[in-house]
Amino acid sequence: MRSLALVIIVCMTCFRCFSGEPGEWLNRLQRMNPKKQQHSIDSFLLNTPKFPCFENDTTVYFFYHGPGHSIDIAGDFNNWRPVTKFHQIDGTSLWFLRLYFRTDARIEYKLVLNKTDWILDPLNPTVESGGFGNNSCFTMPHYDSSPMILEKEGVESGKTIKFSARSRFLNNTREITCYVPPNYDPLKNYPLILFHDGPDYIRLAYAITILNNLIHAKKIQPAIAVFVPPLDRTEEYAGKKQQKFVLFIIKELIPAIEERFSITKEPEFRAVAGASYGGNISLVLATRFTKQFGLVAAQSGYVQRSVFRDVKNKKPLSLTLYLDMGIYDIPVLIPRMQDFYSLASSKGYKVWFRQTPQGHNWKNWSDHLPEVLVYFFGEK
Repeated sequence: MRSLALVIIVCMTCFRCFSGEPGEWLNRLQRMNPKKQQHSIDSFLLNTPKFPCFENDTTVYFFYHGPGHSIDIAGDFNNWRPVTKFHQIDGTSLWFLRLYFRTDARIEYKLVLNKTDWILDPLNPTVESGGFGNNSCFTMPHYDSSPMILEKEGVESGKTIKFSARSRFLNNTREITCYVPPNYDPLKNYPLILFHDGPDYIRLAYAITILNNLIHAKKIQPAIAVFVPPLDRTEEYAGKKQQKFVLFIIKELIPAIEERFSITKEPEFRAVAGASYGGNISLVLATRFTKQFGLVAAQSGYVQRSVFRDVKNKKPLSLTLYLDMGIYDIPVLIPRMQDFYSLASSKGYKVWFRQTPQGHNWKNWSDHLPEVLVYFFGEK
């Protein structure tokens, strides 16, 4: 009976530490007889249902089990610099790290072994695709993802139509994808939204699924969306080819779209949107061509000086802006976006600005794309 009672006590202790008290378990482990440590580690790794582990709503424990000289973590929260070090339990192959985050945060990260090998977290099965490959990720207890990114039964899908757009300004050709809403009527005039980094907005931001869901729920007017891929992204969006790219959009692509689809001529129902450098070229187009676009969204936008200058020196334009970014965004972008928001607000623009506890990634921008579309095309 005494043996049975001992087993029950041990099991209850293990259950308690596996149920959300990793800090208490670590304290016991470090005081434990070295001969018993490995058994406790094996039991912890086997019985803990989810990694990383949470303690209350703000504390996160990361674990790594294996050989190595050093383990670091790099992610949204430290600008992807492998400078945040794990601690090793003496005499074992267990490494751990404790960090604190907001209760509604969502974080992408990788582990860095021995300063050189960037890997996904072996204990965390949750992986997110991004513009630079896959990352491990986790969400804090009060993080809330948009339900509009999920495909739903009974929601009719619009059609996607592709065509090749030739540019004499850039001397190249790219494939354009257009979304046409369900029950498209060529006798009606539809709102327009043009996305830069178009293929990524389709693949990583689920833009077409979001459009289908919002239109089905009657949260937005049926709209036509145009997804434009870059061919030389940095130069077209913020470099030496920017002016030619602008001419391609205004002089060549927009007329080609107007020829193919029934789109309103009213700028207050024509939007341009993008993320990061894509947000910059969206602001360039909207601030210079207000007869084409009256709506602009810049998500984690790199805002170049010419945009600041145009907004500062011109009379207030008839332009509605949506700006968002992450609290854990690229550090250099945060003051740029905040300063641009302050400038646009002081000049009297209608502008929505928000920061959320996420990083510079497509899941962040996807989560807030429904807000963009409702802000632009919802019931006024």
